[in-house]
Amino acid sequence: MRSHLRKVFEAIADLEFRDDDTMVAMMSVEGEKVDFVKRVDPKDRNVEFWMGDVERQMIQSVRHIFEQGLIDYANQERNQWIISHAGQIVLNASQVVWTSDVENALSEKGHVEDYLAFLKEQLNESVMLVRQKLTKLAKISVNALIVIDVHARDVIQKMADKKISSPEAFEWI
Repeated sequence: MRSHLRKVFEAIADLEFRDDDTMVAMMSVEGEKVDFVKRVDPKDRNVEFWMGDVERQMIQSVRHIFEQGLIDYANQERNQWIISHAGQIVLNASQVVWTSDVENALSEKGHVEDYLAFLKEQLNESVMLVRQKLTKLAKISVNALIVIDVHARDVIQKMADKKISSPEAFEWI
């Protein structure tokens, strides 16, 4: 079964089983682990039923850790947040926060210049993180996030240059 997981579920290399054969987590090819919200029990069930349960747990579990990642983003120092979450959570949640922050800057201040300065400082802090001793997975996440952050900074720089002042501006939408 395990050798076929990658063919059935994209990016899933393995499932974690307990001694009672229930499934409690999924692992990516890179080694990231995501615990299931609820365990999956295949006992006395056809494969198509418990595989459906695995799929539902994949969705629920990623949604759960994504929501937790957003909560943690607001409550943790960003560099600590980056290294304490799975890569897909870091990359996606940071984009949700960025979009919300840009919308707020445009709505509340009518400009993005202050936010641009904040993004530049945030990017510098992320670069400092690269210089630390990190796990292989953390390095991959940080490097990918820096690329996204550079693009985000460039987008906001262009908006500042064009004096975009509204969240309804075509350039932002």
